[in-house]
Parts: sequence; structure tokens; C-alpha cells
Amino acid sequence: MPEDDITTDLTFKSDQTSFKTLLSLVPAIYINDYHDLKATGDFSLSGSAKGVYSDADSTLPDIALNLSVNNGLISYPALPEKISNINLKADVYVDGKNMDKTTVSIENSIWKRLAILSI
Repeated sequence: MPEDDITTDLTFKSDQTSFKTLLSLVPAIYINDYHDLKATGDFSLSGSAKGVYSDADSTLPDIALNLSVNNGLISYPALPEKISNINLKADVYVDGKNMDKTTVSIENSIWKRLAILSI
């Protein structure tokens, strides 16, 4: 009901999985021929939404998201270069009562492009 508060307590976590699985979430319109894409490395994703959604006082649950990518590599046959050494740790926190306290932290972002040489 619109006048009722909704209490939320949701937690999720993925086990360590392949980086290519993460890239499969990108809409097909942006990645043609996904099967030709080479991607290696690992990623994990976790998060939570805890608190009260209240229309009366415009509050939302607090939201936390954590993403990490380790030793990622992306290579596509039609492109002359690949992106390797993708290491990323990102944390997002949204304070449901005060949006000004929202934080985004991105660490260890290293993307290295290597030329593919034709001999």
C-alpha cells in the first residue's frame, strides 16, 4: 500500500566467476559476435539493500555494491589490440536517508593495451 513502509533486508553474492560471464551482461547491440570475444580473468559481485522504504518521509534502504575484477583480459579478433591486466575494485554505498552521503570508491584500476603484431 502506498502509505505503508516496506522493510527491506536483501543480501546477494556471486561466487568467484569468469570475467567473460560479466561481459555477457552487456546488451548484444554493443557486443556483436560475443562468441568471438576472448575474455579471461575472474570477477565477484556482492551487495545488499537494508532498511525501510518510506513514501511518507522519502527514505530508501541503504544500498551497498561491491565489484572486483582480477587479471582480466579482453581480446576481439577484429581489433588490433587487446586490453589486459584489468584489476578493479569498486565499492558503492547509497545512504537511503541522506543521498549526500553516497560514496563511490574505485581502486587498483590498471588497463594495459598491448599491440598485436602481424608477422
